[in-house]
Amino acid sequence: MQNKKLAVAIQSAILTFAVGSVTAEPNDDTMTPTLYGVVELELSNDDGKSDDKKSDDKKSDDKKSDDKKSDDKKSDDKKSDDKKSDDKKSDDKKSDDKKSDDKKSDDKKSDDKKSDDKKSDDKKSDDKKSDDDKSGDTIGIEIIYEIGNPTTDELGNSETTDDDTIDFSELDIESIAELSIDIIANLTVEEFALISLDALLGLTVEQIAALDVSIWESMTAEQLAQIAVSLTADSFVELNQDVLNIVGFNLLMAFERDTVKDVLLMVEESAAWEWMSSDTNVLGWVVLNHNDIIDASLDIFMPVGWSVVVDGEELKFEIEETVVPTLSIELIESMTVNNFALIDESVIDFMKVEQVEVIPTTTLVELDETYLTKFTESDKELSDDFLTRMIVNFDVVKLESKYKKKHDKQYAKELEKFYKRMLPKGWKVDVKIKGSETSIKIKPPKKALKTDIFLHNLSPKFMSAIEFEDDSDYNSVIASMFDYSDVISDDMIVFAEEQPIANRINISFNLINKGNTAKIHQVVPHGWTFNSKTKYINMTSDAVAQMTPDVIVNLNAEQMVRFEPQVFSHFTFEQVTNMPVVALKKLNRKQMAKLSVKSCGGFTKQHFASFDIDALGGMTVEHFNEVSPEALTGITVNNVGGLDSKVIFAMGLDILKGMESTAKLSFADSIKIFSNLNVESVQATEVEKFLHQDIELDITTKKLKLKKGKLKLPKAKKVVLSNMIMPELSDLNVSLNLGGAFAEQTVLTDLTNVLALPKINFPDFSFEQSETGIVKVRGSGTGIELAFRAAVIEQLDEGTDPDLGMNVEGNYALTTEEGQQVTFTPMPKDPELLADVVPDGEVEINENGEVTIDLDTEDETAEKLAGIFDPEVKQAESGLNEGINIEGTGVNQIVKIVYKDGTMQTMLPAIQERISVDYAGPIAAEEPGLTFIYHSNGQVSYNIDGIKWRAKPELKVTKVKVNLTKPVIKILQPGKLVELTTVKGFRQLIHIEQTD
Repeated sequence: MQNKKLAVAIQSAILTFAVGSVTAEPNDDTMTPTLYGVVELELSNDDGKSDDKKSDDKKSDDKKSDDKKSDDKKSDDKKSDDKKSDDKKSDDKKSDDKKSDDKKSDDKKSDDKKSDDKKSDDKKSDDKKSDDDKSGDTIGIEIIYEIGNPTTDELGNSETTDDDTIDFSELDIESIAELSIDIIANLTVEEFALISLDALLGLTVEQIAALDVSIWESMTAEQLAQIAVSLTADSFVELNQDVLNIVGFNLLMAFERDTVKDVLLMVEESAAWEWMSSDTNVLGWVVLNHNDIIDASLDIFMPVGWSVVVDGEELKFEIEETVVPTLSIELIESMTVNNFALIDESVIDFMKVEQVEVIPTTTLVELDETYLTKFTESDKELSDDFLTRMIVNFDVVKLESKYKKKHDKQYAKELEKFYKRMLPKGWKVDVKIKGSETSIKIKPPKKALKTDIFLHNLSPKFMSAIEFEDDSDYNSVIASMFDYSDVISDDMIVFAEEQPIANRINISFNLINKGNTAKIHQVVPHGWTFNSKTKYINMTSDAVAQMTPDVIVNLNAEQMVRFEPQVFSHFTFEQVTNMPVVALKKLNRKQMAKLSVKSCGGFTKQHFASFDIDALGGMTVEHFNEVSPEALTGITVNNVGGLDSKVIFAMGLDILKGMESTAKLSFADSIKIFSNLNVESVQATEVEKFLHQDIELDITTKKLKLKKGKLKLPKAKKVVLSNMIMPELSDLNVSLNLGGAFAEQTVLTDLTNVLALPKINFPDFSFEQSETGIVKVRGSGTGIELAFRAAVIEQLDEGTDPDLGMNVEGNYALTTEEGQQVTFTPMPKDPELLADVVPDGEVEINENGEVTIDLDTEDETAEKLAGIFDPEVKQAESGLNEGINIEGTGVNQIVKIVYKDGTMQTMLPAIQERISVDYAGPIAAEEPGLTFIYHSNGQVSYNIDGIKWRAKPELKVTKVKVNLTKPVIKILQPGKLVELTTVKGFRQLIHIEQTD
């Protein structure tokens, strides 16, 4: 019975992923297990009686219930929504006066069987059993409920209009505007928090007025700003008094000036006047910012304790000493330099510390010297954090000018007094006048230079006053200052342009690594060019020449790896010699290949020890001819496998001479080096001691014997493309004979020989492999070309006959004369050609051969394509454009990719992330042994209790915002369609069907 239940569970949803362990309380052994927080299923037993709870009026020709039921809540006046699902209706909001002509009953009835219509007025009995429902052996399925919050788990039905099943996180501007006032009025704080900021722009004035006070209390500044966009002056003054008391001030500050003007012109005649006139902080903000609007009514708006003072022709206000401490934080946080200019400077004397410390930094640094002097005379205990934030924002030249204007010849003394009062503890200052020049030296403690507050607020115009102990601190602060800045101001650009090249390089790379590249072309040194697509830097030869040894030695790995390969062609012997070892750790083959032959003589033993395995692959025999014997001893067992086969052949065992006598090569490196050595100059016994322990050497035949099992052959050259991510592929151009690779006695030629055997009889077909590992099978005279990768390579028992077969996934497997079996899976014909057709996007090929094509990396919400390639390469069909051509709809949608060489391949839909299926499928079905077969056509099959199922994914994948710890399946159509959402937030539709 358990297997029968599992089969039904799988029919309803191939994969139901765990989102919280919720268990059912079955009445007997016919109850299906609850599917881990997603759905609970009911089955009818063989006698036709319900094993669980069913409503009297639930009938289905298919013995399937509608997906969800409402609680039958009725409204006397509520009209039904115009939009209704053809097969699903809500019972809980019915009008007594009017009913929609096209409304359909939720209770879908059978033509042969009628419900007895017995219903409860308030609630349907879940325990009531049907007297008429006799279903024999047919299994009836009813989804009783979905566990988990649909607003967070994203399991809610997107088609429902019930307020208790709305996925608030999915609302947009249009859909939120369609919600009823009743739904809006009953929103909880948690539900409101799920609504996106963009969607809030869709709220109508009526909906805003209906929001509960608790919602207003919970609003963030960002949410309030969105609400303010939709409010008019009329609707604002009509808001509930409690709401105005909570957010009225903040709403006013969020309004456009014209809206504020309209509010002020009508507020005296509205109910909102009681709120505004009783709040001195609101009135204070009004008279400081909009006195021109209320000029005729200035006295009416004047806050208690405020008065107008005569100061020539300028309007100014004086605030009583006892009133200043009552000024709200919101008011002070909003105050500008112009606001302070309207208030007598004595306000500084009466402010509390917490009030002073919320004055905006941009306001503080622009205050008149008269106000600044008040700070020096104050005995307030201001925090070091506040003082740091304020002082490092000052323009020292502008500040000096203010004091000169105010104090004339005594300005230096007064300026020093200001600094000493306003500098944090431990900071030192010295102000001197030499002739007409002023010398200001401020020395912060060394530890202060690394704090977030210091670096995040530091202005370039304050930098000239700081006295650093050494250049390293100075360079570090400069680079970090740009790294901490979200917006690169014109002042910062001017400052960067004045920096020596070493600092300018650090600034440029910090901005690039942070992604803050909006003005990077103005910051990078002369002769540098930043490619916004590839994120790489190019340089002219003159720009490279400016990188003197003192600049070169400060480069790091993150910077060096950002250089375009072409840049390396300009490096000289001296520059290479001075490259720090740590800077070379991330270089790739293409970069190394561009080095001039002469420059490679600058590499040392330490350099070679630091190279990545891929980097060494870029060096040619000519490069190595310039390398000193001492430097060669730096090659290690960790990177020797990266050497090009021609280099191994030319250098022989010199490449191993620097290694310890006990050093053992890896399995793959053993095969690569052994098969590429020059058989004429190297004895087999000389390399025997370096071979991996799972490899035996026949000294007589000079052949290797491999241990039975999966083999890790050497890797082909790594694909280095800015918009291509793919695994390194196995290299079949290796041999199990000494020097066999150069004699063309390789695994690849062994495979071609298998095809020519009489029992297989494909003598016209042969194998070839690109340097990046793509395997091509071509038929001479047939025009047939297939593209694969060697997915699995396995050593079988000695004496196994050579053969050609196909595994359960539909992939070809060939066995050579030597007993190596290679299983091939489909691949794109050429990574570079594929990358070319998505210049603004990215292609990712995973370890299993599934391909994800992101057509636009700048748009995270854009659809992505997930599939697996048909191995056949053919001439492009007439009418197709070069690039991505999508054909078909839904589950039948495919991609035809036309390369620039005029050929094409087809990509079929595939599961984008099969690991999610492998992990969660068995858990969902409570079947630990459940396995899935991923076919070469992209489809997935599985078998439970003799019932065979097949899943067909759709081509397009969307990116959604989720916060998941486990993948989630949302059932859209039981037994037919599910929606998979991965932890990474990729969502894909999967169609399900039963097979023979």
